[in-house]
Parts: sequence; C-alpha cells; structure tokens
Amino acid sequence: MDNNGDEGVTTLDIVFMQWHLLNMGGKLSNYDLIASDVNNSKSLSSLDIAQTREVILHKKTSFGNRKSVEFVSSDYNALPTVFDFDNKTSINPSADREDIDFTAVKLGDANTNWVIHNTHGRLEQLREFEILMEIAQNRGTVIQIPVRTAVSHAILGLQFTLEWNPDMMSYTKNTGGKLHFYANEDFVEEGKLTIMWNSQHPSGETLDKNDILTSMQFERISKTLSADDITITSSLTPALAFDADMQSMKITSKTVLANVPHAQDITIYPNPVNDMLHISSTYDFTTYSILNIKGDVLNTGTRPIDNFISTNHLKKGVYVLQLTDKEHRIINKKFVK
Repeated sequence: MDNNGDEGVTTLDIVFMQWHLLNMGGKLSNYDLIASDVNNSKSLSSLDIAQTREVILHKKTSFGNRKSVEFVSSDYNALPTVFDFDNKTSINPSADREDIDFTAVKLGDANTNWVIHNTHGRLEQLREFEILMEIAQNRGTVIQIPVRTAVSHAILGLQFTLEWNPDMMSYTKNTGGKLHFYANEDFVEEGKLTIMWNSQHPSGETLDKNDILTSMQFERISKTLSADDITITSSLTPALAFDADMQSMKITSKTVLANVPHAQDITIYPNPVNDMLHISSTYDFTTYSILNIKGDVLNTGTRPIDNFISTNHLKKGVYVLQLTDKEHRIINKKFVK
C-alpha cells in the first residue's frame, strides 16, 4: 500500500516534532519517531522538519524515494534503537499466513492521526476558523491584500492554499504581518500559493480580532476586480488551523472590496504653513507623522480632535505629512513652511 506523501501530514505534525527536539513536552512514542524520521537517517532532526514542510507545501510530493507508509512487524521491540525494525516478510502463496501482524506507520504523521484516504482531514466536520481578506480599490496597479483574523483565537499553527484569478492579477510578494509564513511560490503562475506557519511556543500564538496575519502584494491586470477573484482553498495544501488544545479547525475565508482614500481626497491648509496646519478630510486617520525630504521622522502623534497640527517647531523647508489609518494604510501629503 502507498499513498500521496502529504496525506495525513499537517502543520500540527511539525509542532509535535519541534516539541520533541526542543524538550518542550509532548514526547513522541516510538511509532511517532519512526513516522517523523522521513529522511530515514535513524534519528529525528531539523532536516526531517524541513522535508515535512516541503511536502505540506507541495514543494515536493513525497519523502524522496521512500514509500509513504512503513509496515512495522508486530515483534518490534525498539532494540537496539527505536529506529531498528523489521518491515519485510516472506510470503509463500501456497501457505496459510494468517499469523502475519504489523503496524502501518505514515511518514510525517508525528501525532498518528492519519486515516487512510482522508486527505483533507474530514474538513466538513471541523469547527471553523475564519480569515478575512480585503482587496483595496485603489487607482494604481499595485494591490495590497491584508489577510486578517475574523475572531480572537490562540493557535499552534495554520496552513492553506491561497488561490486567485491569474487573468485578473499577478502575485508579486508576501509583505509580512504578525506571523512569519513559509510559502511555496512554484504555482503562482497558475494563481496558487501554498502557505503555512507554526508557533515556537507550547501555548501557541494569541491572535486578536482583525490582526493582520500577513499581507500579499499583487499587480493589477484587470481594471475591475471582484471579491471572487481571491479565496482560500484546500486545492493543494488543506486549509486547516490548529488551536492551543491541538484540535483541528477548518479555515474559511471571506473577501471584501474596500475603498481606499486617496491623496486627492485630503486637503491641508494653509500651504505654505506658518504655525498650524489644518487637515480637511473624511479620511479616518488615527496617527500622523511629519517627515523631512530625506524621509527622517521629525514628529508623530495621534489624530488631534480639531484636526490642527502644530508646525511651529519646524524650520523653513519642504515636508511630508504622513497619515495612517487603523488598517495601516498610509497617505502622504507634501507641504511647505
């Protein structure tokens, strides 16, 4: 019997491997260790973790030339080492061999939860972990799409396939966020990016509502985009999250279109300014910064109630007023003193 390399292997398995290597609790059983030794080095190392990550992200489809399942004989006793076991037997077709007994071990399945031909882990039966994505309706060709949490949650890891319409936009880069993701860009021409992350802490990472997990940058191809042009799927890497209790959750996504304010929509006056600069706009900025033409930040503050910002400390010259909203979107306006 053999199966796809990624079947039954998830980010949670990497969490278990790391815990064992770093003595952080959750010691692996002998069978778990055999499953974790994906490169057949007779030990568990960071290389096994790296190779398991490649399979989850579909960078590779198997663990080298090995079959994805090892059959361990029932007389296995972990001697002289855990990794010494008999996985072969001779069968005479004419002989009755009902005495053959073995344990099937799925490579990479460090928490031994593999179910045969259950590739996506019974997704329909799991609790949901919702992710929000926002397509900024800006006027330029560069599109920034933040990936956010819909609710607060403590998680150990997550993984998914980001899928978009390659006729409408092309992937540029991952610009980062609260979590450091591993990603496989081999399928971006097809409109797919596989992504995963796992916590380095036994208690996981606490995510607050609307936290930006990461942000994706795209180049606009079509003038008009819709919420259907990008989503999260399980087409390559199954869309799963794992909570602090090591329970699996199904990742769902919702994409919305957002109107982004533009510099043309904001008026600052007087310009040139003397002592007080007034901002006239419905743009709901939360903080501001004043920069010189070199980009050095000279002053920062939260939005004043009366929308007046003092400039009496500035020398004569050219400056940039930088406004930032709660979505971390930035607008720059140039002024002179």
